[in-house]
Amino acid sequence: MDRDLVAVGKIIGVKGLKGEIKVQPLSDNFHRHKALDRVKIIAGDKELETEVEKSATVKNFWILKFKDVLSREEAEELRGCYIMIPKAEREELPENHYYMDDIIGSFVFKDDGSKLGQVINIIETGSNDVYVVKSDDPDLPGEILVPALKDVIKRVDIKEKKIVVVLPEGLLD
Repeated sequence: MDRDLVAVGKIIGVKGLKGEIKVQPLSDNFHRHKALDRVKIIAGDKELETEVEKSATVKNFWILKFKDVLSREEAEELRGCYIMIPKAEREELPENHYYMDDIIGSFVFKDDGSKLGQVINIIETGSNDVYVVKSDDPDLPGEILVPALKDVIKRVDIKEKKIVVVLPEGLLD
């Protein structure tokens, strides 16, 4: 899959006879579908670039109509596919907020310059995210859970894939 694309929704069903699709949003902004214009639909070998003709919401889902999908049967073939947009078209986030895929893969350093490891996952707890950092250092635990709090995360450089942290006392014990 193209690394310059991000998924904003997953096609989970069809609606009606004219090719409308039911989409599970993968965006924190439920109304993101209103800004969709051209998208790529991707799953495995299937790939279709198309225009969004209209969009609506029904309960917790998006209902989309694509220009190139004209029948229920054509829409059914897209079940399980992801709706992708270029990363450059993602919504701009407020300062000190980051997309998960920008954080995952970043290297984490303590404020003294020593390397802690690499972010391999993010746990969403509700109150704050927790970065799962894989350490190669035999003196440290294999995975370190670093709370994504402003007292802990001192600097994030997305371009350099570098995060500087001040760990709470006892976190590595």
